[in-house]
Parts: sequence; structure tokens; C-alpha cells
Amino acid sequence: MRLLAADIGNSNTGLGLFEDDVLVGSWSAETDPRATDDELAATVTGLLALDGHRLDDVDAAALACVVPPLVARWTRMLA
Repeated sequence: MRLLAADIGNSNTGLGLFEDDVLVGSWSAETDPRATDDELAATVTGLLALDGHRLDDVDAAALACVVPPLVARWTRMLA
């Protein structure tokens, strides 16, 4: 199982991709509270692709977010 974990902070967003219990990739990007669903998808897809991973291969996601407007956008983007 592949789990994408996102820590969405006021300044930066940290991403980690786990295969079972092993961290197989981690990335960081600037948090933009105005980012659209499409912009978030482009950013996450691009970061995953840096190490040969695909968003389509993610089975589950865990979000920790202190930017309320982004919770629904991330949820829609990941669905």
C-alpha cells in the first residue's frame, strides 16, 4: 500500500510517500493558500515524478493542515 502524507503549514508543505511502513520519498513546496485544485494536483504530481512516482499509484492519504481553505481543496484533489 502506498500512503501519501502531507503536512500543510502556513509557509511550507511537506510530503512523504510511504510503501507499507517504508518512506520512499519526501518533498517540500511553498504553501499557497490560494492554490486551486488543479494547481495542487500539478505541484504534487510534479514532485512525485521527480523520483519516478505517480499520484495515480497512491492508495491513501493523510493530511495535517493548519490552512483551513486548503483542506477541502486537497481532499477534492486527492479524490
